[in-house]
Amino acid sequence: MVFGRDVVVSDPTPEKVARLLGLDQDVPEDEAFDVLIVGAGPAGVSAGVYAGAEGLRALVVDETAIGGQAGTSSRIENYMGFPTGISGADLVWRGEVQAMKFGTRFVMPRRIESLDQLDNGAFCATFANGRRVLAASVVVATGVQYRRLPIARLAEFEGTGIYYAATENEARFCRDTEVLVIGGGNSAGQAAMFLSRTARHVRLLVRGGTLASSMSSYLSSRLEADPAITIEYGTHAVELHGGDNLEAVTIRNGDGDRTVASCAVFVMVGAAPNTGWLSELVALDDKGFVLTGEAAGALSPFATSCAGIYAVGDVRAGSVKRVASSVGEGSVVISNVWEHVRGLDRA
Repeated sequence: MVFGRDVVVSDPTPEKVARLLGLDQDVPEDEAFDVLIVGAGPAGVSAGVYAGAEGLRALVVDETAIGGQAGTSSRIENYMGFPTGISGADLVWRGEVQAMKFGTRFVMPRRIESLDQLDNGAFCATFANGRRVLAASVVVATGVQYRRLPIARLAEFEGTGIYYAATENEARFCRDTEVLVIGGGNSAGQAAMFLSRTARHVRLLVRGGTLASSMSSYLSSRLEADPAITIEYGTHAVELHGGDNLEAVTIRNGDGDRTVASCAVFVMVGAAPNTGWLSELVALDDKGFVLTGEAAGALSPFATSCAGIYAVGDVRAGSVKRVASSVGEGSVVISNVWEHVRGLDRA
């Protein structure tokens, strides 16, 4: 990476880039907060807004950037209050500004390596750079990370033909070409609609035989009515072709294999939870999602098996994977956090 005229970074990382751009914010060693919110997607930012509004000393941390998975959505059309739609990045950015107005602090990119519980019941989070912060409570809002397809050469083409988000940055590579979108959920449908504005044709590959169980009705109806979009059911990608960049994809269905010329494939086939950093402090389900409420032996629907740790948004087992739901959970959980923190103060 070349920064300015003279600075060349041979091994760029998000942290190094952030520091060059003036975005790097260090937290004083062992600084204490009422609540540490891990993850800056809709759920985490919403929790930051309400924590600040309630007067809690809050810190929001994310290893990449504001927005989470929702931040990669080009347009969210079913979020109340935005009848013409709003991009996920804009929605969460507005939340960040609102949270900062109430005094909530944001630090990113910063990855938490581990979380430990202290003898007094509080928590110590250790960052990847070795620095630590203390918190009376923790809200887990780390969401999920994109699943990768088990296809040879997939990693080789990531960034040069394989993408996991459909924004203006990716769309510019697809002008007047045919692109493939893999997936049957709302994120795949939104990507197909967005890309159809610039691509010559969009081919949506769906493993199942229908979209009814995985996609909102309004969105599937639009896809079916758009002449620039073809939906292929019972179809999946099996092979990638190209040199330095992706050039074609072999797809398979009940009629056999065929190769489609394409320079871009958008993979949106679900995601796995980001819970490895929790250091086995809380109970998880068999897929790695955080158990809460009755399933975790707790009274609050967002409380985990460890007192003082709460989970909201996509990382929570049984949650509804919608932006509006994540925002709602992030706002409601703060009442539980407030009661926990005040209980520690009285003790």
